Amino acid sequence: MNSIIVGIERTAALQLNLGIVITDGGATGNPDAGIVGGVGVAVGPEVGATAFLTFLVGGRENFEGRTDSLNFSAGLELEFHKNATTRDWIGFTIGYGPGAGVSLSATNSAAATIGDAIDLARSIARRISEIAGSIGAPVAIKENSCQ
Repeated sequence: MNSIIVGIERTAALQLNLGIVITDGGATGNPDAGIVGGVGVAVGPEVGATAFLTFLVGGRENFEGRTDSLNFSAGLELEFHKNATTRDWIGFTIGYGPGAGVSLSATNSAAATIGDAIDLARSIARRISEIAGSIGAPVAIKENSCQ
């Protein structure tokens, strides 16, 4: 597996989840870690709250954006996930918590990762360097100093 998410989920027509993601980057090969959360709609007779562990093939392209899932729960939960864009099956979730039912869900997820923070810091450093250079101030920031 390329990405693992550990988190919590609440389903009752509206699906909410929040977790910690660790990825080796999948096809991009950029390892990363951070927080991922999602909101979606579940159709079917399922109500529950679950602590879960998700295994996904690939990197950010499969834990961020829209995912369609087939969910089964009866104390134990099993979900199968499909990337809504590529229509490829991308992984599964196992979980445990009160609740029961079967549902289909469409969830939109977003992530904030360590890689995002590094990219933001680099962008700010570059902008400061550009501003300082445009006013003639000496610049002491090296281009790849954040690596």
